[in-house]
Amino acid sequence: IQTNPRPTTEALAEFYASDYRRYYQSVTSPSEEYVRSQYKDVRMKYTVDFILRRIEGPAIRQVLDVGCSEGAFFQAMRAAGYTGALAGVEPNPAFADYAARRTGARVVSSLEQSGAGYDLVTLSHVFEHLLEPDRFLDQVKPRLSPGGLLYIDVPDADRYSSLADLHVAHVFHFTRRTLKA
Repeated sequence: IQTNPRPTTEALAEFYASDYRRYYQSVTSPSEEYVRSQYKDVRMKYTVDFILRRIEGPAIRQVLDVGCSEGAFFQAMRAAGYTGALAGVEPNPAFADYAARRTGARVVSSLEQSGAGYDLVTLSHVFEHLLEPDRFLDQVKPRLSPGGLLYIDVPDADRYSSLADLHVAHVFHFTRRTLKA
C-alpha cells in the first residue's frame, strides 16, 4: 500500500524539517511533557529491551538512530546501561538540538552527514516515511560495521481497521510480508 501521487523529495524534506510534528502531534518544540504525552519513553524502553534481548556477539560500541526525534531512544539506551557512542539523524532543527543537549548524542540533519562504523542502526517508525526505501537501505549498508545490525520497526498494515489508519505522512504501509520483500 502506498501513497499516490507521492510528494516530491523537496516537499517531503520541508514537511519533516518544519511541519510534521505540528501537523501530526500538535507540537512545535520538544519537552518532557511531549515525551510523556506521546508515550515515547515507554515505547522506546520497550524497543531497547526488545533489541538488547536479541543481540548476540560482540558489544555494540556505536549506535545510529535515524529519525531520532527528541532522543527518547538514546535515553532508553542509557537507562538500560549502554555506555557507547550515540548518534542520530533528525531533520527538525529544534528536535535535533534538544536530543543532542539532553542526551549528549551527536545529531545531524541527514544520513549523508552521519558517518560510518555503526554496530546498530535503528529506524523506528521511519521506514514507512521514505520515498525510496530500497535506495535508503543501500545508503545505510555502508554505514554499518562488519556484522552490524539494522533494526526496522513499522506499523503493521495487516492490523489496520479502517481507512483512518492510512497515516497521511506514510508513503508506504507495510505488512510483515511486504517488509521482508
